[in-house]
Amino acid sequence: MTECHRLFGAELKAAIRDGLIAINAAAGVRLPKKRQQAGDRQTISREAFTEQPYPPIPRHRRLVALAGGTGLRWGECIGLRWESIDLSAGTLRVERVAIEVSGHVTSKHYPKSRAGRRVVPLPSMVSDPAEASSG
Repeated sequence: MTECHRLFGAELKAAIRDGLIAINAAAGVRLPKKRQQAGDRQTISREAFTEQPYPPIPRHRRLVALAGGTGLRWGECIGLRWESIDLSAGTLRVERVAIEVSGHVTSKHYPKSRAGRRVVPLPSMVSDPAEASSG
């Protein structure tokens, strides 16, 4: 519905510019918020995730396991530094993120919000070499 409204509004703007109409009837119209339906958001279970085949490129396996096992976002995963990982405690600290713009990756020394700075437990599929190399 939002896309239809945007396109209709753009057409009305063009009609005003061309002198065909005097006002844009779509301007200022507030659309109702889309209601989420049951099943709109689905969370994959850990069991279902671990049953999926790992990427064929071995160096990507731990990254996929890290993202799937911890729920980290892409920028948080690639923004990780070794000093943020504590294998003996089985945790990692999300302290920075990486941002990709036009093919260039830059590091940001802080996540988007305070809540983004957090300590996350490492699942065994990431910290256990035997589990991470299988699949």
